[in-house]
Amino acid sequence: MALGTSAGLFDDPDDRPQAVFKHEILRRYLRPFTGMTGSHNPDGRVVILDGYAGEGRYESGDPASAELILQTAQAFSRRQVAPFFVEKKKSSYEKLGKR
Repeated sequence: MALGTSAGLFDDPDDRPQAVFKHEILRRYLRPFTGMTGSHNPDGRVVILDGYAGEGRYESGDPASAELILQTAQAFSRRQVAPFFVEKKKSSYEKLGKR
């Protein structure tokens, strides 16, 4: 069973291979996915859902998944990118909302 941030997903990324893996997937594939998926919709709409959003950014200032998704959304002027973020842990959710 996936434990997400409650299993320490948002701790130091060097100690959490699942976070490193997730962020590398986002860095490599999210822009091509957004471009291709949006090209098949008449209005260019793309929905991106992060089910384990965490705080959006690490304490070190490095971007985490939510920030990587927002950077992708901003890069597409011809797409209507709608990001949605889900975070169960209240303190992480509150930090995410401020970023």
